[in-house]
Amino acid sequence: MITNFRFTMAMVLMTTMAFSAQASQRIDYDLDDNGLIEIEDLQDLNEIRNNKTAGTFELRGETLYGVSDGCPIAGCTGYELVTDLNFDTNGNEAFDDGDSYWNEGKGWDPIGSEGQKYVTEFHGNGHTLHNLTIRRPGDRFVGLFSFSELAYLHDFKLTADIVSGSNSGGIVGMSRQTTFENLNLDVVISADKNGEDCNVNICGSDVIGGMVGIGFDNIFKQLVVKALVTGANVPNVAGVLGGLAGDITGGSINEIAIQGIVTGSEDIGGLAGYVNGTTINSVVAITELNGSSSVGGLIGRAADLTLSNILVSGSVNTGLGLTRYASGGGLIGLADSGVIASSVMSLVKLPSDPGNVHYIGALMGNVSTATVSNVVWARDLSLREYMFGSDHSAGPGQTFDLVDIKCASDTENCNGLQFNDFSDQLNSFGQPLWKFGSNDEAPVMVLAMGTFGDKDGNGIMDDNSGRSGSAKAGDSSSGLGGVVYLLLLLVPFVFRRR
Repeated sequence: MITNFRFTMAMVLMTTMAFSAQASQRIDYDLDDNGLIEIEDLQDLNEIRNNKTAGTFELRGETLYGVSDGCPIAGCTGYELVTDLNFDTNGNEAFDDGDSYWNEGKGWDPIGSEGQKYVTEFHGNGHTLHNLTIRRPGDRFVGLFSFSELAYLHDFKLTADIVSGSNSGGIVGMSRQTTFENLNLDVVISADKNGEDCNVNICGSDVIGGMVGIGFDNIFKQLVVKALVTGANVPNVAGVLGGLAGDITGGSINEIAIQGIVTGSEDIGGLAGYVNGTTINSVVAITELNGSSSVGGLIGRAADLTLSNILVSGSVNTGLGLTRYASGGGLIGLADSGVIASSVMSLVKLPSDPGNVHYIGALMGNVSTATVSNVVWARDLSLREYMFGSDHSAGPGQTFDLVDIKCASDTENCNGLQFNDFSDQLNSFGQPLWKFGSNDEAPVMVLAMGTFGDKDGNGIMDDNSGRSGSAKAGDSSSGLGGVVYLLLLLVPFVFRRR
């Protein structure tokens, strides 16, 4: 009798342990009851890819390890971080075979695919994903996620080092109708054709961005991005490269701060390589841009845009050589069709062009049609008094140097320059968007994430004393939930993995 009892208890115990290992051994996956499944470690994060909603080809955030215990009656609808995560799992500050997601040197496998898109919320609660590393040259649609659609990705920080093929970004390779909000990125990302002979074959363009490779009808707001973006250094390969995104169509961009270096051949921009049909407002881009044509301080190549409240600084360089009909500008390199721009300030250093044989303008290079008002640029940095490279008579004569821009304000007139209209602009908190300092400081921009600019006009982002780009506290009470979770661990016969 005793033997049978022991055997029965052993079987129950083994069954319980097996079930618990499969289901992550939790009794509640949504401790704070907000409808978001808690991601506690990298194993949880990696498991998201295996939880496709039945009858669909989508990752809807309804389960983890196939389980939804603790979710509301209506079910869970996404995931949330409850702690920082570090892809350097052995802590030696190197990417090597001692890391859990080494994957034979390829690093992290992006979540999802074109046939299995991420379509729900990912809430970071202000936490950081450290040291995301990917080494997948030639692969397309690479990032933390591969594809997103109708998703909401917000409130986290990410540091990453990525090598990929085309259509890749730090967070998502391709996104559609996705909202990116309150994110802070520090990303190194480069394109590698993985040995494809582009001297013989016609290779596709590199479409690479610090956050998103290629996007359609997305919403970008309150983002801080530091990015080093590099295209494949091979002949016959066009680069569509940008600090935020490679290629953007539709949607809106509001309150973005970008700093970094972008290097490629054509369609190079501090914000994006190519943008079409998008509304852009309140952006600070301070970048070093290296390319051959269609290179702009904000956008490489553009069509049908509305721009307002733009501050650009840094440099447009021609170290890779200028083609005969190359175009470039402090704001946009090449504008295919209508651009409306207002409240624009450019402190971008442009290359000299003896004989004006290229289309390089203080604001825009080769321009089809544009309506521009309330703009100013530093003539001694741009080396030009004309606004458009394709029409040297277009726009008003520019007589302001950097010293005048520093001296002027919304109340002070310096050499005929006064920022009257700039003072009427507000940020998302209803505060004055433009801030005017002493008479030896260029104006800066006050965004929801902090104050950003280049007060001395040296092409380098000022130290930001404002709050960080993902400092908003999440609405999840994960701190208390963690205490409850620890207490639950004391319940007999509930076993944690590890």
